[in-house]
Amino acid sequence: MINFRAGSVDISPLSENQMGCGPTKRMYKETNGTLEANYLIISGIDGDILLISFDLLYVGKKLTETIKKKFSEYFNPQKIILFASHTHYAPMTDFEKPRFGNVNELYVEEILEKIYRTITNVMELPKDPGEIKLIQYQTNLIKSRRKQRLIGLKNHSIVFNDVVLGPSDNYPKLVGNIIAIGDTERLKAIVWIYPCHPTSLPRRDKFDAHFIGEIRQLFRQNFGNNIPLIFMQGFSGDLRPPTHVTHTRSLFSFIRKSIFGSWFQNFQEEDYSKWTHDIFEELKNAFSNAEIHENQNMKVSSQHLAKEISQFANLEIDTPRFIDFYFIDFNEFALVGISAEVVYEYQLYLDSLLRHKPIIGFGCVEDVFGYIPTTKMLEEGGYESKDSLEFFGIASLKKNIENEIKAQIVKFLP
Repeated sequence: MINFRAGSVDISPLSENQMGCGPTKRMYKETNGTLEANYLIISGIDGDILLISFDLLYVGKKLTETIKKKFSEYFNPQKIILFASHTHYAPMTDFEKPRFGNVNELYVEEILEKIYRTITNVMELPKDPGEIKLIQYQTNLIKSRRKQRLIGLKNHSIVFNDVVLGPSDNYPKLVGNIIAIGDTERLKAIVWIYPCHPTSLPRRDKFDAHFIGEIRQLFRQNFGNNIPLIFMQGFSGDLRPPTHVTHTRSLFSFIRKSIFGSWFQNFQEEDYSKWTHDIFEELKNAFSNAEIHENQNMKVSSQHLAKEISQFANLEIDTPRFIDFYFIDFNEFALVGISAEVVYEYQLYLDSLLRHKPIIGFGCVEDVFGYIPTTKMLEEGGYESKDSLEFFGIASLKKNIENEIKAQIVKFLP
């Protein structure tokens, strides 16, 4: 049994903002549905742990540092863990990455004020007792986006023997994870860890939480209107929705597909609705087949490591930057959070570490470093290992980055 408190905050913007990694650099104000921050406070064996999930591309350095400072009265800053859903359709809040969009400081202040007011109001209230249950399930609704092609297209140019953004079956098995929190009578909160880039929306003229918002709404309709859903973006650096072209409707498209292979496009509204419905059905079926049972031995703890980026990469401008690693141990399973977009191959590595204890990775934590590819991907090239570097101020990745990342992870293990 654990003691916890959870809740939700509407962080839909009240002012105009640019989208982080949005379709254009113009200003947006309207929101489709709501953008949310969902929080979970857990009593750990060495102090309370605060987890906050934001419907944002990245949380960013300033927002992270300010929240940790403001809440230092209640929490050890190393036990405050902030992470983004990585939706590509939310206001930009990361000042360190201007190539993804400019930041409206008023919106950052709005978030801070709402988060601080909401959480401080509940800090004096008693926590709820509850049990925790991990539910893992296989998903078939995500596509790998790294495709090696002899002849391909990249940025409207023809390339030869290169890795392009195209559909592939690099992972025969992908896994979603649910952490259900409640008791034998009702569900009280849920943590959902799912590895998929929230991109390719059919409608892109409003802010949008993407599939996270759709699933959140469906889940609440089925299991309780006020249930907080804390979303963690799994290791999805090379994974995305399956919006690739399967059938061509014109001679030009037929010739393009025949020569260069399939490519990704935006969802059509009907296809997007079906895809999100199918995601929810997978989640609901997995959840419905599990029971929350009493566990007297459940104890929660967390650890934190911060390592200089110079161990992993060369920067365009030599400034002090870090990659953060978090380890949240629930006895029967554990979570590893990294301040990066981590490719799914590292989840397979986590799967191999402890035979009787699942370890689940999540990314887009706090001040995101960039992508973390494998050594093989570095040799191959492609978006995650080469083409994306300039957006994060990275000149090059170190050849030993895979070994260095794994070396940090194993430090958490007994």
